[in-house]
Amino acid sequence: MQVDCKRITRQCCRHGDASNKRLEQAIVDWQVPAQVSDLEIIKRDQADWITASFGHESVGNPEQHIFIPLNRQYVIVVTINSSKLTYSHTPDTYPKQAIEPVKEQIRQEFLSYINVVYSPGILDEIKKQNPSR
Repeated sequence: MQVDCKRITRQCCRHGDASNKRLEQAIVDWQVPAQVSDLEIIKRDQADWITASFGHESVGNPEQHIFIPLNRQYVIVVTINSSKLTYSHTPDTYPKQAIEPVKEQIRQEFLSYINVVYSPGILDEIKKQNPSR
């Protein structure tokens, strides 16, 4: 599978009419996938999904984006963001390392409920692109 990380980054960083200069600065400032190894491929029966994290440490936890292909041109993008609710009168009792496994478990559970049923035409297109399926 060939993945264009810069194209994915452009789609996720675009806000209004973002110029290339603003986009390139966003790539430098924010956590974005720069190469294929930065992406996680989720194997599915008909078409694989791609996940990547985007964010900036100063803003909080990076958001996780899951790209679910519908056809050659369209994807559904699911964004998962976890935030900590803290108040001045309540201590932060759970360290980040304790929360990370729970977040991953919830993410996996959530994704397990998503099922894409492709039309016969789209299935034919997928088979042409990837004959091993």
